[in-house]
Amino acid sequence: MRNFKIYKNLINIRNGNLITLLLVISFSIVTLTKATLANDVTLSLDREEIGLDEQTTLELSISGNNDINSEPEISNTQNFDIDSAGSSSQISIINGVSSIKKNFNYVLTPRKAGTFTIGPAKVNINGKVIITNQVKLTVSANGNTGSGSGSAASRVNQNQDQDQDQDQNADSKNQYKNDQKNIFIEESVNNKNPYINQEIVYTFKLFARVQATNVGLALPDFKGFRKEDITDPNRPKQYETTINGSRYIVSEFKIALFPNSVGAITIPPATITADVIVQDPRVNRRSSMGSFFDQGFFGSGLARMKKIKIQSNDIKLNIKALPEHNKPANFSGLIGDFRIEGNISKSTLKVGESSTLTIKISGNGNIKEANLDNLAIDGFKSYDDKPSIEIRPGIEISGTKTFKKALVPTRQGTITIPPIAISYFNPRTASYNNIQTTPIEVNVLPGDPTDNQDKYLSSNNLQAKNPNNLDNKKEIKIIGQDLMPIIRGKELEKNEQLSLNEKIFLFSSIFILPLIYIFAFFRKKRLDLIEGDTGLLLRENAYKNFKIEVAKINVSGPNNVFFNQASNLLREYLSNKLGLQSKGITYMDVERILTPFIVPDKFMMDTKKFLELCESLQYGGTSDAYNTNKKKELKLHLEDIVKNLEKVINKQK
Repeated sequence: MRNFKIYKNLINIRNGNLITLLLVISFSIVTLTKATLANDVTLSLDREEIGLDEQTTLELSISGNNDINSEPEISNTQNFDIDSAGSSSQISIINGVSSIKKNFNYVLTPRKAGTFTIGPAKVNINGKVIITNQVKLTVSANGNTGSGSGSAASRVNQNQDQDQDQDQNADSKNQYKNDQKNIFIEESVNNKNPYINQEIVYTFKLFARVQATNVGLALPDFKGFRKEDITDPNRPKQYETTINGSRYIVSEFKIALFPNSVGAITIPPATITADVIVQDPRVNRRSSMGSFFDQGFFGSGLARMKKIKIQSNDIKLNIKALPEHNKPANFSGLIGDFRIEGNISKSTLKVGESSTLTIKISGNGNIKEANLDNLAIDGFKSYDDKPSIEIRPGIEISGTKTFKKALVPTRQGTITIPPIAISYFNPRTASYNNIQTTPIEVNVLPGDPTDNQDKYLSSNNLQAKNPNNLDNKKEIKIIGQDLMPIIRGKELEKNEQLSLNEKIFLFSSIFILPLIYIFAFFRKKRLDLIEGDTGLLLRENAYKNFKIEVAKINVSGPNNVFFNQASNLLREYLSNKLGLQSKGITYMDVERILTPFIVPDKFMMDTKKFLELCESLQYGGTSDAYNTNKKKELKLHLEDIVKNLEKVINKQK
């Protein structure tokens, strides 16, 4: 019996140790699993073969409950233009265990053809630097990224996963082609073989059949040219056109260019970046149930915001020198087609009086180069005024340059102002032309005898001219007394006491001056703070400006206008309040920008869902169901979202 108790106690001890051991093993497995998830960082491409004029999306995926301490660094991207396409987070819960997956997306535009290795990427996670894998990308010079021809048997024997990968890759290629069809740019010049300093017109056109946001335009630097805006690039001309049955909105502007050197010169490409809504090519087209649910709540399909970058072709020019044959001696570099006219303000005047001679040169071309230097007119003293110029933008640059001279005749009689001539080169006829004003006759009368020069002489000169004036001095008379009488004796004692007004002024000065100084001190400190932090006023006035602008939203207007205004107001508030450089915020960026401010999940999700709703309905979603009452509710909801964000963010200060 005693042996049985000992055996039973031994079993209990062993069971206790076994349970402890199992707990330790389970805890270790969980810890290792979390550590493994923390290190699950991968780099991938949505397309591994593209053309030189195409783009691909590079995705950095990070799985696990991780704290990312800094922006990822991706190496070996020197052969590409790389633009951030935003980030996103996915939260999944399986058997009560939650996991987070964060994606950073980048748009790659190749600069040259070839096969390139991209990466690795470095990410600082939980204070530890994680290095990812590398990916390879093949860029074809001819833009042919189709798959090679293989045997029929090998194509039949491919498994379903490979078919889906090919479909997804084909969808990505087709999507890029659709992007190219949905939005593209053209640039052109009206003359590829101009003369030096001859005006050529550069025309830029943006064609779009989808609505784009955050459009960024990078024009060439036009090195080697002097340029004049015919149309303001910030206010382009807009119109509609139809291409192959599709309607496009065209934004167009023109720039006048004047080449300043002879020889071959290239105008680099222009570049457009924009955010557009596209169908997600990763949708599984083979699943009938998936195709039903992928239509989305708004009936616009499974869509996502995509950043695109489009580049035009460069333009090659050959700049010709001006001919030396028959070049006039007075040629000053004026090129175009011009005319000249002259007139005088007074054709009859006296010696010593002045009249204004006006010369106007007008026409098409480099009108700014016109000049009338060293123009002397016999019989007159001349005084030049600063020339003025008036530019009239149109199909080409045209304008008028006006020269004015004040002429003072030095002798009487009839004086003829001779023709004033200039020469210019006409590129249309490839010849030099001379133009001149008509002669102008001026009738100069004798000067007024009473208008002598004595009035311009100083007193010393007058004394030297007429010494007898010294004898004509008059006695000095007292014409008034001092404003303040001299106070003597008892009157002085009587005036030692301050009056009531003087007392008020004295005490006011004692108290008001220090207050003014204190106010000036803090005002200066405030101005220094604003000068050192340019975004301070934007952050402080973000909510105030939002309330002003949200009151202007018209809920009875078109739905697309309402959703555009509402989403832009929310983006502008977030950008100003958080001190962001860009206002191109999408619903995918909300978590990234609000997480550092410890915003509650509810407020964060409300913000994200509101932006997602506006973007979906603004870019082709079914917005007809939103009547005036529903838009009023959405407007109030927007005000609540911003009010809550304002309170939370202000607490972080």
